[in-house]
Amino acid sequence: MNRLNILLHINSTWVFKTVAILVGCVILSSVSAQNCSQNTIRQADGLYKQGNFERVQKLLEPCIGTNGFIDDEERFSGLKMLANIELLNYDFEKANEYIVQLLEINATYSPNKNDESLQFISTVKLLKGNKLFSQFDALVISASKREQLASDAPATIHVVSKEDISARGYTNLLELLEDIPSVEVQRNSMNEFKNVVGIRGISGNEKFMIMMDGIRITPATGDPYALNQNYSLINAKRVEVILGPASALYGVDAFSGIINIITKDGIDIDGGNLNVSFGQYNTTDNSFAIGKNSRGIDFSVAGEFYHTDEPDYQNIYPEEYSWYNDVYQPDGLMGDPFDVNARVVPKREYDRKFEMPTRTYFLTSKLKLGDFEIGGSTQGTKHGSGISTDPRASIYTNESFLSTSMQTAYFQHVFLRKLDNNSRSWSLQSTATMTNYQMDPSSSFVNYFTGYGQGYKYTYSKSQKIEEQFDYDFSSKLSFIGGASYELLSSLPKTSDTPSPVNKNIPTDNQDLFYSGSVLSGDSIGIPLDFYYLNYWNFGSFAQFQYKPSDLFEMTLGTRYDYNSRYTGSLNPRLGIVIKPSDKIKLKLLYGRAFLAPSPWKAYVSFGSFKEVPDVNGEPSLAADFFHLPNPNLMPEKLNSLESSFTWLPNDRSKLVVGAYYNEIQDLISLQEINQEIKLFKGVPIDLVETTKNEGGSITYGLTIHTVLQLLKTENRGIKIYTSYDYSDGHVEILQSDGSFDKKDLPLSAKHTFKSGLDFNFNRLTGSIRYIFRSKSNSVKTLRPDPNSQLDSSNNEFKHKAFGVINLFAKYRLNDKGKYKWSTFIKVNNLLNSRYYNVSGATDSFSATPQDPIRISGGVNLDF
Repeated sequence: MNRLNILLHINSTWVFKTVAILVGCVILSSVSAQNCSQNTIRQADGLYKQGNFERVQKLLEPCIGTNGFIDDEERFSGLKMLANIELLNYDFEKANEYIVQLLEINATYSPNKNDESLQFISTVKLLKGNKLFSQFDALVISASKREQLASDAPATIHVVSKEDISARGYTNLLELLEDIPSVEVQRNSMNEFKNVVGIRGISGNEKFMIMMDGIRITPATGDPYALNQNYSLINAKRVEVILGPASALYGVDAFSGIINIITKDGIDIDGGNLNVSFGQYNTTDNSFAIGKNSRGIDFSVAGEFYHTDEPDYQNIYPEEYSWYNDVYQPDGLMGDPFDVNARVVPKREYDRKFEMPTRTYFLTSKLKLGDFEIGGSTQGTKHGSGISTDPRASIYTNESFLSTSMQTAYFQHVFLRKLDNNSRSWSLQSTATMTNYQMDPSSSFVNYFTGYGQGYKYTYSKSQKIEEQFDYDFSSKLSFIGGASYELLSSLPKTSDTPSPVNKNIPTDNQDLFYSGSVLSGDSIGIPLDFYYLNYWNFGSFAQFQYKPSDLFEMTLGTRYDYNSRYTGSLNPRLGIVIKPSDKIKLKLLYGRAFLAPSPWKAYVSFGSFKEVPDVNGEPSLAADFFHLPNPNLMPEKLNSLESSFTWLPNDRSKLVVGAYYNEIQDLISLQEINQEIKLFKGVPIDLVETTKNEGGSITYGLTIHTVLQLLKTENRGIKIYTSYDYSDGHVEILQSDGSFDKKDLPLSAKHTFKSGLDFNFNRLTGSIRYIFRSKSNSVKTLRPDPNSQLDSSNNEFKHKAFGVINLFAKYRLNDKGKYKWSTFIKVNNLLNSRYYNVSGATDSFSATPQDPIRISGGVNLDF
């Protein structure tokens, strides 16, 4: 009996507990329902009208999930408020997520212009109008300075998301560009800038503009710049790559394209990120990002430091570096480009150890407070100045390097004019920008052109720019963007070789700086160096109309006028027509003009050295084998471009784009033109003089096929395949002495390029495998071969052979829960350890420049 009572007592206890738990669940459910109800919406609406957006978010965000609002109408109202707040915070991706959920509740929803902001209305229309809105058709802002779907934008645009950047292990912009269709990266191509990037057959780092959040972060004077690991992606939310001319909006130097790195705000980071990696050849790549949003103040800071000793090319490519291995290292002797049998003794003894290290850094920060934003960035790069140069004409030493740095600071304010009904009618964006670019005065060459002595270099440029941009929506069918800018620029173009570093704190006229080799034996004074100090200004104004009479058709018409006190004015129109027969198909027809200003570097570049020779009486005299002389009378290059494209989005997991383009360049600036008229410089006889001229032009045309296919996509698993094929052809027309034009093949451009990649995600493992194939390309030596081509030990008809390279990245999340999330990763470039070449961008370089062998690195990542 006692046992029965005990059992009944136990069972009744469990029954009581079970009932209590069920009652508790009902009460909690009731409380939850009460916390996410119509009263919640009323409270949130009151806070929203007061501008207390942070409390609105805390109140509504828990209610829009599956355990939140029960009533769709309440959830719809909550999503609408959250979307508007994210638009005000410029977090367009999060706003899009809320609006997509909103449209899932009511697919026919049409916002009322009297109740909602124009930005909210336009975003809803964009997402609603394209029912296939997916990961392959992101919203972009760079193509027309206002948000549009990439498939609707009047430009050919590629968007690389933060997910793509993470999956492929991109740490810098150069890596990303290698995988973009119609973009060709020639690594180790030019000693001064190391890597040269071409877009649609138009080569040159100065021919496209790099921006960060719409602010230019390349030299304002349009000087060429080194593009190494110094443009970091540590804080990138996405990267928008626009192919084709963009001068109609962005003015000077938006010639072959623009690249806009959109960075994360503090609210996106909400904590921090730290990366540490190590690899072969003493390579280290370390980065961090920190950000927070609190009480309406949003700030973020990010930075990266990279160093590598670079591969031991002299051992990996013994044939190309035979002079270094067999002559210079044992005997200390160098060569002469004008006498293949000559042996030259350098002016002093250098460390004969092979050294060409690369070091870069990057730092950026921004602060947002309401409608105000202030930010800036600084980046720099240092690399060996012997890179790509034939071993017979350059010494590889730590004392011979080029180091440049770039600083940018900006202030921006956006004024939104609202009517009584709280609808935005127009906006005015005010931006002030300051930039500073310079070369470290201790930068130097040690090569034939410096007489194998230390030839120091120096350059700087500064700019101050103000810009006003006005946006106005006449109606849902017609919008307008216009603006004007005024910029003051100053520059000291890159100096000729100086025998000692320039002292930045003393006027150059007081430093006794003479042309290399111009001081005769027994003298203390030589030929004074020329320094060209430039001060000039640029005024620009632009206007753009976008007209969308129906969902089937959209037209963009715009133009920009720039007047520069150095080279007068330029007018650059654009026309874009987008036809949408259905939600799945979009056709684009585009025309644009652009101009490329003659930068101080191109107009005033000078190098060469004198040598002492006896005159007819046996007395010491001067002569020179070679000099490159300035040409300050250069005019801008002009580009006319036509392109068309067909985009097919059959579903939300695939995309096909087919495009074609035709470019015609006039007044082409050629850097290495022989000048037969000049026989003397500073009264000294010169055997060979070259200069920079507007001579001839070029034509490029091509075809691109680009596909993306999402094979698998679940919460924890995904496979995405992307491929592209590019055909690029054309010619350069070089003006001859008799007035005729000689047609030459395009340099630095392959006719056939195939790129493919596979991004994967399996639970905690993510990564990518990428393949690049490129057919042979021509060196710039095809335009003007060396006086003695036997000097080039890599001479292969001035071309590189076709090659294919595989790159691999994999990342494993060790811990993805809690505050601290750890990952480890491995990165392998040139997986198959291929020996391959790119081509040179300078006549004193290899025809085919040796490329890196397999390079392996690994590291850890911490999110907190």
